[in-house]
Amino acid sequence: MTETTHLRSVDEVIERLGGTVAVREMTAVRTNQAVWEWRNRGVIASKFYVMMTEVLAAQGCTAEPALWGQKEAGDPQRPGKGDADRIPA
Repeated sequence: MTETTHLRSVDEVIERLGGTVAVREMTAVRTNQAVWEWRNRGVIASKFYVMMTEVLAAQGCTAEPALWGQKEAGDPQRPGKGDADRIPA
């Protein structure tokens, strides 16, 4: 059985995907600086979540959805099913 590698930082994700230049080409952002900004902020542009996580999965990797600014179900910052009674009117 193949072991899954779990990535916990933007730097790990970018390096696993081939580095700054490879990620710029993969995402078609205009400059390497855009990718460096993701590294500096610690968050990748959310519109690349599905594409990048699919590529990572093909490599046997997973990563925290929060690295793309995604909120998980039950996150106190995002209402989810059953949370309606906890949201102030």
